Amino acid sequence: MPIESEYYFDKVLMEDLITGLTKRYDRRRAGVHVSTLSMCPRQDVFKERDHPPLTSRELNFFTSGAASGAAIQSLADDENNGYYNRYNKNNNTEKKYFAEYLTNIGGFIQGHIDLWHKPTNTPIEIKTSRVTKEEKLPKSFHVDQLKSYMVGMSADHGILLYQLINKFEGDPFIKFVIKMTKKERDEMALMKIEDGIALIKAKAYKRPELARHVRYDSNFNDWLCKDCPWRQECDDINSKEIALRLKK
Repeated sequence: MPIESEYYFDKVLMEDLITGLTKRYDRRRAGVHVSTLSMCPRQDVFKERDHPPLTSRELNFFTSGAASGAAIQSLADDENNGYYNRYNKNNNTEKKYFAEYLTNIGGFIQGHIDLWHKPTNTPIEIKTSRVTKEEKLPKSFHVDQLKSYMVGMSADHGILLYQLINKFEGDPFIKFVIKMTKKERDEMALMKIEDGIALIKAKAYKRPELARHVRYDSNFNDWLCKDCPWRQECDDINSKEIALRLKK
């Protein structure tokens, strides 16, 4: 192989892949997304304000998760069994609406359902995990994301399907059935709408303090907050808010 080719693939290939991922994120992330509201909305404001470059870490998370999800979706590509997803061969308007662009939480919150079983009105969310013990699952933010889809679909139950990519003995798939009453769905809809409106305002005014954060949530602070490049700024915002409340 010529030296020029070696140099190209050594230095440029990863840059090309990350550029492709950046373009895909930019294309998909207009508006308010269910997944953003299930994580840390304030971090999303920081990202839009500062536009930090993506790295091989984000590329790794995207490719491993996307590969598993797309594979399972392709295997469930059977209209006769009632499954709908964005990879259905004859993707009509109904499929595209239900399986790709869910926009009926307040009319502005979007989501991408992995699978929808129409006969039973069951949204199915597919996740990969590196844990090997079932007791560490499900993750609260994954449950929240699935519940958001259940709200949008007016579904009283949904399925969270995990593929444990580091489990090589026994069944690597774990399924959790999540249930909600209509009252719970209505309450969550109001909470998500409030969250979404706050996020829109925070982005419009470039004021991260207007968006909800997860700094004191034990489900996030040992990994998401730990590696967050805006952790100190977030802590400073929270300290100021606490000081103002104490003065009142």
